[in-house]
Amino acid sequence: MQKDFNSKTDILENRIEDKIDNNNNLNKLMQLDFKVSTELAQFRTEAKADIMDSLDTIRQRMRVEQTEALGNISESFQRSLNKTFDLLHPTEMDVDILKTYDQTNRDIVKNQTDMIREMLTSGEVNAKCIVNDTSDSNKAPPCHRYLDAYRSTPYPHYIKTVDGVLKGEILCDTKTDDGGWIVIQRRTGSDVDFYRDWADYKNGFGDTSGDFWLGNDAIHKLTVRNPYELRIDMRVKQQDKFAHYTSFKIEAESDNYRLRLGSYSGSIGERPGSGLSYHNNQQFSTRDRDNDDNPNSCAVQYRGAWWYKRCYNSNLNGVWGLQDTKGVRWNTGVSPAYPTFVEMKIRKL
Repeated sequence: MQKDFNSKTDILENRIEDKIDNNNNLNKLMQLDFKVSTELAQFRTEAKADIMDSLDTIRQRMRVEQTEALGNISESFQRSLNKTFDLLHPTEMDVDILKTYDQTNRDIVKNQTDMIREMLTSGEVNAKCIVNDTSDSNKAPPCHRYLDAYRSTPYPHYIKTVDGVLKGEILCDTKTDDGGWIVIQRRTGSDVDFYRDWADYKNGFGDTSGDFWLGNDAIHKLTVRNPYELRIDMRVKQQDKFAHYTSFKIEAESDNYRLRLGSYSGSIGERPGSGLSYHNNQQFSTRDRDNDDNPNSCAVQYRGAWWYKRCYNSNLNGVWGLQDTKGVRWNTGVSPAYPTFVEMKIRKL
């Protein structure tokens, strides 16, 4: 019995030892699991950091590579554009040259056509055909631009010719700005008195060989039939100056030859409200016909005849040689100018 007890005791001790061993093993396993979990967590953290660093490195490298690639593409594109421009630029220049050449030819053909039309209207061509007369083959043509285009010998600066509308003699400026200007007024000295009455300014006075006024009736007949531009050439302090207006017209005598004027450009100077533009839409006044906006007669006060208002900012028909308010004067809006040469001229548009 004692032997059985001892045997059972041994068995129980063995079982207890086995259980203790199992518990020890379980503790070791738990410690190992904890260690593994800790190391795995640390590995994950470190791996994640490494991956993030790698991703940042890759991103930075991609940015650099993208920037370099875009720069190369931009440079290549710019080079292509430059080559394209170099190829197109001569073509554009050729097109511009052709346009200019074409426009010049059109202007020449138009003016030649106008010359032929006026010659036909005046009967000059018919008379030559009927009589077969070549004695006046050097007769001056109508006043048009580019008169020298088909001549081996150019015309003089000024020629006297007969206008088809007026049926009378006119003075033509063939050179200034391609020519074709009908001179309507000229002042070069004191030989011709410009302080005259309504009838003189209506019919004209002076001589185309010197100083003259073409006549308001004649100017009206020209400008009412076709659109005209106006140019005023002046010499001030030994320098040539000019004023140009995009359109010019004077109404009939029934409206007292009222002035209609376009916009200004030129070298004489004309601030807003000065020069001839100041007189736009005004009626013409002479010493015996007061049509200005002043209670007094501007024509009498300043000894001229003009499209006076209250009274003037230009007075090109004033007294020659006076450098005061009665003289031939042009107000630029800055200071007055006293021309020693004046020529007003119109050209058909």
